[in-house]
Amino acid sequence: MNKPLQQSILKTLAYFDTFEYPLIANEVHRWLFKPDGVYSISAVNHELDILKQQNKIQQQQGFYFFDGKRSNIDKRLDAYLLVKQKMNIAKKAARIIRYIPFVQALFVCNTVAGATPSQESDIDVLIVIDDTHLWVSRFLVTLFLAFFRLRRTKNNVHNKICLSFYITKSASNFETIQIINNDIYLAYWVDQLIPIYDNNNYLLEIYKKNKWLHKKLPHALTDQMIHSNWKIDQTIFSKIIKKTGEVLIMLTGGYLEKILKKIQKKKMDKNVGSLQYKDDSRVIINDNMLKFHENDRRIYFKKRWIDRCNELGI
Repeated sequence: MNKPLQQSILKTLAYFDTFEYPLIANEVHRWLFKPDGVYSISAVNHELDILKQQNKIQQQQGFYFFDGKRSNIDKRLDAYLLVKQKMNIAKKAARIIRYIPFVQALFVCNTVAGATPSQESDIDVLIVIDDTHLWVSRFLVTLFLAFFRLRRTKNNVHNKICLSFYITKSASNFETIQIINNDIYLAYWVDQLIPIYDNNNYLLEIYKKNKWLHKKLPHALTDQMIHSNWKIDQTIFSKIIKKTGEVLIMLTGGYLEKILKKIQKKKMDKNVGSLQYKDDSRVIINDNMLKFHENDRRIYFKKRWIDRCNELGI
């Protein structure tokens, strides 16, 4: 019996329990929080069996959960249809975005990627843009997704794309945007990015730049088995359109980038809701990252997790 490993297993299950999200054994292993070493899947399975024998956890249909939380299995299974629905909408957005100059990748994150989504929720994405063209590409992404009625607005949230997080290729290390010490939510957020459009495998670059989170999740940042039906690739036609647009924009010598930055910054400077958080990592506005998470709930989720651990005596 390995008590430190058991504690890590229980803390991991407790974190996802706050999202009503039971885990299978492979997920427990991958997302094992702060174990005292690196463990094999068989070692984790062994301790899961012991914890089950001790009635500290339950198992049904391959899912592990705490006593009294059997209904969370049904919630997760029922959510599969919602996930499929929302991923299909993300695919529609990716089919459009792949034509837009300098856009490198689109990842689904947050609710769809790491917890049980609700029918009313939007679809959070991370968009990666080539260096030096953040503002012009953001303008075009916003314009086209709004035209095709896929962009979330203040009064239209349900199943819309939330365009609140952009980075350039050189800004893929997320360690600096931790809002608190031991930012458990951010660590899981990075590892749960789902590539919808990522022709140049930028996910691998994100994994390389974020090895800091191995201190929290030593088994994370490994290749993900992404369903092929969720991925959008470039076509010959989209490549031609994209490249033509890039050439035309580059012919402006950076002038278009400066103009669109000025226009967008002027609008952002009027957003009091965002500006009140610009001194921390909830809202970031610079030439490498645009992040607008005024309702950033990382502190809230960490507190819920700690409270849950205290309830369980771990």
